[in-house]
This record gives sequence, C-alpha cells and structure tokens, in this order.
Amino acid sequence: MLLVSAAGFILTFGFDEVPAILSQNVPPTFFPRVVLTTTALLSILLLIQGVRRKEPKKAPVPPIVFATAGVIAVAVLLLETLGVFTVIFLACVVLPLLWGERRIRDVLLFAALTPIAIYLLFVHFLQLRFPPGILDFIF
Repeated sequence: MLLVSAAGFILTFGFDEVPAILSQNVPPTFFPRVVLTTTALLSILLLIQGVRRKEPKKAPVPPIVFATAGVIAVAVLLLETLGVFTVIFLACVVLPLLWGERRIRDVLLFAALTPIAIYLLFVHFLQLRFPPGILDFIF
C-alpha cells in the first residue's frame, strides 16, 4: 500500500492546472493527496504493529473480503454511468447486506442519509461538483 500510495501521489503531479476561477478554492490535487497520505500513514501504522507482534497470525483471508472488493470494484466501474450519489446509495445498501446486516429499515436509512450527508458536505460546504450520471436532471 505504501508503494501504491507513493505511485498515486507522484501521479498527482501530472494533474492539469485549473484556473483559479474554476478551482473552487481547492486544487484538483488536494483530495487525492489527502487520501493517499492517509493511506500511507495507516499503512505505516500497520507495519509498526506487525513488527511489534510476537506471533504472526496465519489465518486465511475470509471470502467476505473478496466479495467486498468485488462490490467496490463494480461500484467504481458504475461511477461514470450512474453517478456518484447513485453508486454511494447502492453501495450503502449492498455492503451492509453482504456483511450480514438484516435490519432493512436501518440499511435503507443509512443508504439514504449517507449520500445526503456527502452531498451537503462536498457540494454545499466545500462547493465541489460531482459527475451526476443518471441523476443529471436533479443536479
């Protein structure tokens, strides 16, 4: 993950410059660099924990890990077509159900409130725009 984070961070130096009037007070490199830096720092913490551990665990990777990765990969593929908020809603429905949550009312509440919170935070507070996808008529 450190190598992936470093490679991604290096790629951000190739991002196109955005004129100040279009940058919405945040350069296009800001969020990718924040995510990549956070990933790198958490990876370092995991490495430190692993070195300190006396007896390494050799448990097999549970199948749910691969299923979760598959759902996330499909979500990424659908982002451009369906749009960010539709994909977030769908992921917030599918992932808890995949992980065993059976309180449908709670899952639907979570799935409805998460995209709304993300919309309010990023679109209204930070004034960023997301590709709307199929919900173009709303945004």
